[in-house]
Amino acid sequence: HHGGVGGGAAPAMSEAFATAQGVAIRGQAQRHSGRHGGICRAVARLLHESWSQPLCCSTPRGGLALRHGRPFWLRLHASLTRLVAHLESFSGEWGLTPAGAGAPPAGGMEGSRSRLRASVGSIVYADRAVAESRWRSMERTHASEKEAESLSAVICLARRVAQLSLLLAAVAEPDEPAAAPPIDTAADAGAGRLLSPEVAPGRLAELPELPPKLKAHLAAGLTLQGLAVPLLLDGRGKPQPGRWDADIEARLPKALFHALGAAEAAGGAAVTRRLQAECPELFSSADASSLKAWELLSRADAPTTAEPDRAALLSDALAAFLPAVSADASVDLAVLVDAFFAHHARAKRASAPPVDPAPGASPVSEAAERALVQLPLAAVRAADPDNLAPQALSAAGAAAGVDGWSKQQRGAICARLRCYRVLLDKLDFLARPPLPVDPHKAPGPAAASAAAAPAAAAAAAGEGWSRLLREALRQAPSDELLLDAAAWWLLYGNREEELVELASPRLEAFCAAGPPPEGGRRVWAAFLSPAAGEALESWEALAATPEPAGFGEAVSRLSRGYLLPRLLFRRGQYVEAATAFSTQAVRAASAPDGGSAGAEGSKTRLLEERISALSLAATAAKAAGSDGAARLGADFIRAADEQAQLARLQLGVVLELERLGAADPAVPGSALAALAASKGVPASSLAADLASQAEAAAGSLLELTAVFKLAWDAQLWSASLAVLDFAAPHRAYPEYVDFALQQLLAPATADGAAPAPWSEVRAVVARLRKAHPTDYVFCLDTICALLERRALTEPPASGASGAVVSLLSPASGAVRPDVSWGGLYACYAGTHHCGRRMRALWEESPATQLHLLGSLVTLLRGWLEAARSSADEMRRLVSAARELAIAGDLDAHIVRLGGDLASSPSADLAPRLHTDLRDLRAALSALTRS
Repeated sequence: HHGGVGGGAAPAMSEAFATAQGVAIRGQAQRHSGRHGGICRAVARLLHESWSQPLCCSTPRGGLALRHGRPFWLRLHASLTRLVAHLESFSGEWGLTPAGAGAPPAGGMEGSRSRLRASVGSIVYADRAVAESRWRSMERTHASEKEAESLSAVICLARRVAQLSLLLAAVAEPDEPAAAPPIDTAADAGAGRLLSPEVAPGRLAELPELPPKLKAHLAAGLTLQGLAVPLLLDGRGKPQPGRWDADIEARLPKALFHALGAAEAAGGAAVTRRLQAECPELFSSADASSLKAWELLSRADAPTTAEPDRAALLSDALAAFLPAVSADASVDLAVLVDAFFAHHARAKRASAPPVDPAPGASPVSEAAERALVQLPLAAVRAADPDNLAPQALSAAGAAAGVDGWSKQQRGAICARLRCYRVLLDKLDFLARPPLPVDPHKAPGPAAASAAAAPAAAAAAAGEGWSRLLREALRQAPSDELLLDAAAWWLLYGNREEELVELASPRLEAFCAAGPPPEGGRRVWAAFLSPAAGEALESWEALAATPEPAGFGEAVSRLSRGYLLPRLLFRRGQYVEAATAFSTQAVRAASAPDGGSAGAEGSKTRLLEERISALSLAATAAKAAGSDGAARLGADFIRAADEQAQLARLQLGVVLELERLGAADPAVPGSALAALAASKGVPASSLAADLASQAEAAAGSLLELTAVFKLAWDAQLWSASLAVLDFAAPHRAYPEYVDFALQQLLAPATADGAAPAPWSEVRAVVARLRKAHPTDYVFCLDTICALLERRALTEPPASGASGAVVSLLSPASGAVRPDVSWGGLYACYAGTHHCGRRMRALWEESPATQLHLLGSLVTLLRGWLEAARSSADEMRRLVSAARELAIAGDLDAHIVRLGGDLASSPSADLAPRLHTDLRDLRAALSALTRS
């Protein structure tokens, strides 16, 4: 059995190593010695009993128990340990060290092949006999190296199974089941030494609950083979060579190790210490440190632990966890962070009611918050120690594209983002406003302050999560990718104000970078997905994750330069901020594939952002002071304010067009139907045209003429008046104003159609006065003439005479700001005071004149009543009586009422008006004399 390399060699066999057109190409198999086969048979005999059997079986109570008892696993551990020790002691005899070499050659098979290629030149040109001798020598050396490599792999497998057997013995049933067949090897006399019988480790069913995902592997029939060589399975259930399942390889043994340590059975700590000493490839000093940390957390969970002691225990647990997390990337970070977060939440609840006045002031909260920040960042450094993920997502790496990223870079991206998501999920929870407190149910002293608690609690919560995020960004060494993750998280959550407050030298570069490349967009979309837990498990899952709703809008805001001017304004760079805001306002809209504003959300969002940018540009310019104003230009503020005002008018027109375009064309009598009838086009096609115009107008800032044309063509009279009012300082268009007022107050109606009721007319007048308090649009001469003509043809319910004056007078309060009594009097005094529209009414029939004189009586009575109750109004009335010669106007009307108007068809009205005017004349004269 210990012969030379050639002794006992197995016959040459062929093996398939490639295919061509579906036919296997067979080559010469590697020749190994008989000792290689003997070792493989020895290991196989030890493992065959349990290699393919499920490790666990169900208990009568529905739990899980190991199929073999503790003696079985101890014997297997002892046998494999003895075999491995023997082979390592006699490595040269067993071919672990090739003959003629003191140690295995560096590089294994590749080293042999490189030496073979290096010697080819001398062999080719040497004597044939010498060449054949050299070739046989190198072939034997290469075969020895291959055999040593294979034997090393077999020994590694035996060593791993031996250590796993000791772990399984610790959680197995103490006694061997009666039905268990004996193993074909004698138990080692020192087996009790490896796991002392007096130590009582916990059985699998008695241990604390394992994580569901790991427990599912045991329940699904995990075998010893699957535990020792946990190859990943593809979609068809076939093993993938070279790819191990991290859950089974590392997490499941560590979970059993921690469960043993957490068991309450006496001697649990001794068992874990023995496992750490005997199983160095499974458990390291970091696992012992982690186990100690869990013990400290359990002590901190005790309800009798005082707050100072709990804070100290949390700090010690964090100090013990950090080395474990930094050394082992397979640690379940989410479970650790949840454990500390539970203490943080408990401390916050203990500080109520109604709210913690100083976030982070509690020692327990401070210790938990340190863990929330430091544990994820330590896990990041363990998962990607070579910073492969930042290299891939950098500008240079992004230019190479996803196809240029290596497998290691893709794995590092997923691992890093999983750690970031654990941190940001907790911050997102802290950012949520607390539930409102019912003051009637609040106990004791809390009832008095419960009403003010929600606002204070929301402010404290907002300050808490942002403080923790800033603390994470300040950690050393600096993590550049954490800033990108936090920035995308804040941008996606519509927290732009908090984003620009972050203190990082890379923040300006992020805000000015524009849209991410295809690979970066895919990565950050998966990171922000609600299903990020599954999406970040592997690169394949990440690539298959669809973009979450709203992500396109976040990309669009970044590509439109939405963040950079706000960042500059926050930093006090007002001149640069004003310029950036102005540039953002006039920038072209994003392309649809970049996530335009019209793609998601309101179609007017982009126009609203332009308005905001113009307003902020003016604000920044004002904050820049005189020096900044000189750099920006003398007219910068005025131009920005005017552009913002015009953009608001444009937004109003767009909204009106959208409303018209969305109307039902089949509804008769609607505004859309009336517009379609006036233009002579079908209502359905007109609605489509209006919707198209609204969408086009929302995409960019328009000139004044274009905005007015949109409103006028669509017969949006209120919007048209707003545009005309805005243009008044530059040029007046009174004829357009008169026409728009006529369409609003006295529109022509179709045959048989009823006019708008007077209540609607009053509402229109009130809106006009509120929107346009100046005389340019709210021209009293035009408005009074239109309303009086309507009162003559369609009298209101309260009567025709004096209804218009009652609506417009300050005494009614129907329109604000108030119309002056003197302005109203000018319209009703007669042809020598009024404007063109009212003069045309005064020059009409006697019946119309009598109607206007009735309104004049109503006006003067109201004015006199207001003057008697207000000294200021009394002074204005006396002054107007002298300046406007009101007494003379009344005398003229009195004469006409006694003359040509006395013979009018309204014979009963003229004498009454004659008497009323004489009484008003006398009252006015008495006031003037006093």
